[in-house]
Formats: sequence, structure tokens, C-alpha cells
Amino acid sequence: MKNSEFHKVLAYGSNLDTEDWDMFVARYAQTNVVFRSLGKVLIPDYGLVFDKYAHSRKGGVANIRYNKGSIAEAVLFDANDEAIRLLRQKEGHPNHYEEKEIYAVREDGSELKAKTYIFPVSRSEKKFVKPSEEYLNICRKGYRKHGLQVKPLEAAAIYFPIHQLEKVFFYGTLMRGELRFDAVADMGVESVTRGKVRGSLTTNGNFPGLDLEKYENFSEGELFEFYGNIQEILTKTDNIEGFRSFGDPNNYFRRTCAYIDTGDNSKELAWVYAFDGSLGRAVSKNDWRLHTCTLYEALDAIIDDFDKVVPDLNKILLPTANKSEIFDPVELLAKEEITERQLQYWTGFKIAALDFNLHSEST
Repeated sequence: MKNSEFHKVLAYGSNLDTEDWDMFVARYAQTNVVFRSLGKVLIPDYGLVFDKYAHSRKGGVANIRYNKGSIAEAVLFDANDEAIRLLRQKEGHPNHYEEKEIYAVREDGSELKAKTYIFPVSRSEKKFVKPSEEYLNICRKGYRKHGLQVKPLEAAAIYFPIHQLEKVFFYGTLMRGELRFDAVADMGVESVTRGKVRGSLTTNGNFPGLDLEKYENFSEGELFEFYGNIQEILTKTDNIEGFRSFGDPNNYFRRTCAYIDTGDNSKELAWVYAFDGSLGRAVSKNDWRLHTCTLYEALDAIIDDFDKVVPDLNKILLPTANKSEIFDPVELLAKEEITERQLQYWTGFKIAALDFNLHSEST
């Protein structure tokens, strides 16, 4: 007898509820079913929607739709042939949902390809179909069981605009004051703060590249949050970084997601451009500004802007200064006795040093 082949499957919606799945398996399975969770993943450039009516569910059912800049949480499963047959039956493939292979990213930023089931836009008569409370509860149970956020599910269920990830982490020439910062400076920066991501930096002498596989290290950079135009931002930065599409072997840098440490044990999900491998030599302490001897110039510009907005900045910093015995605000920031995120919390000012330019003489 031929051994069953295993397939990687991205599941969302009601397929995450064990009870709902087990009932379907008990009713229709013909042989042994293997459908084993491998953990949470993110589906980049797709958003969760309810745009299909299902008579059996008495309302709208979950679907994912391509939407640049969005993120849909899902769970990766190992599925044998019988599980795939049942999924196709459950999803009405090929007449309703289509089976597609798309890319997802793990929490470490690595990429994978897997099957999933998508109801195509061309077949959708409505942009939104309200789900029944019964069906929504099934989805809620599955999301909670697997540790997924319920908030995007609830938002999609009331036709809130598709959730978009509006944060991007830059670690080289797109940071404040750097050579290519002008490309994003005027595109609606809501906040920017220093942060770090797991991985190592190398450089060809002109710009750095982030290798996320070097997970034991942290690389310094800046976390930008934009408002309302992330698709335009990503179109521009994709072009700058040589990113074509997920899984494309011709990508120069690849866009992915990673968690950014902004201090105070705060981890924030953001887009980041990774370079798989080495560009050449290591970047000093995985900090492009330190490597290019511009760190203190950048920190001075940040503190100077906070000082302009908040005249009593030194008074705010005094308790930290007394504790650390460092009384220079720039040094406090350099030694990470304070973080830029803390300065933002304390002052309400979130866009320091946007006018800072390291290359004003050459431009």
C-alpha cells in the first residue's frame, strides 16, 4: 500500500476549531486522517474578510483576500492525503473555494510555501456578508485555542477595513538622516523610534543587509509607523530593496515580518527587508550608524528635537540620570539607560529628527 504524502496547509477561520473539524472528519473520513498543527504563521499581503455566503453556516464565512500591506494570522498544519481530500470537500473545491499555494512567514521571518483555500474575488458578489454569531463563535474558539489574535477576526466580522501592518523597520540608508531617507520622509510618518531586531548585519561598503538566520544577535535600526498609505510606502521600498514578490528567487532583499524590540520588553511586529546570506564584511556591533561613525550625530539630533518640544526635558530625565550617574541625555540614550520609546511616552512627541540630514553637503 502506498504511503500517504504529507502537505503543508495554512488554516484560518472555522478550520481552526478542533470540534468543528472532528465532526466533519467523523462524518466523511474514509481512512486515517492526520491534521497536525505546526504553529502560528503570518500570511503577508493578505487580509481576513467575510465575503462569501454559506447556507450551511447561515451567513458569511471567512476568506482571505490579497491586500498589499495586510497580514493574516493562520496556523500551519501537516496534512496527509485524506486530510487534503476532506479539506477540499469541506471548502467546496473547486466550485467554491480554490486550492492555492501561497507564501507565509514564521515568527523568525523565514518563508514557507503551503496550500490554502481562497474564495476568489471574481466569484464574490458582495464585499461583505455578515457572519452568524454561531459561526463566529466557532472561529473564536479556534483562534483562541491556537493563540491567534481575535481582534482582527472581530473587526472583519463587522466589515471594518482590512487590517494593515503600518510599521516598517529600517536599519541602513532609509533611517533618519541617511542617504535614502528622503524616499519615505514625506510619506506620513506617524512615529519613529530606535529599536533592534534579531539578526546580523553585513555590508558591501555602501549599505547593510540583515541576515535573520543569525538569530543569536541583535541589529540596531529604527521602527517607523506610517498612517493610511502603507501600500504606497511598500511599493516604493519594495522597488528600492529589489523585492518582487514572496518566494521569488530573483529578489535582492526579501520583505518579511519580524518582531522589533523598542525597549521596556516591548515587541512590535513590523515589515523588514532581509538579505539571506552575507553582503561582505560584518557591520560593527550590528549597528550601521556605529559602523559609519554617525551614531552620536544622530542621537544628538534626536535629543535636540525633544529638547525643543519639551523645554524641561532635563528635569524629566533627572531621576534616570541620578540613578545611572549619567547626566548627558545623549549618553543616556547611547547607553540605553533610556529609550526613545520612553521619551515618547514621557513627552508625547513621536517624530524627532525627521529634518536631520547627514548628507546635506553632498545633496
